[in-house]
Amino acid sequence: MKHAGFTLIELLIVVALVAILANVATPSFKQLIDSNRGLVAAQELASGIRSA
Repeated sequence: MKHAGFTLIELLIVVALVAILANVATPSFKQLIDSNRGLVAAQELASGIRSA
């Protein structure tokens, strides 16, 4: 009977890699969100000025 599955070491390595990737991606994602918020605010301001 052949056993299929992952060892604890393999799982820990994958979890560590995911954590590292998340740590690297977070600042870029935050910058993207902040940029998008500024764009939305500018669009809302322009819309308000046009409707006034």
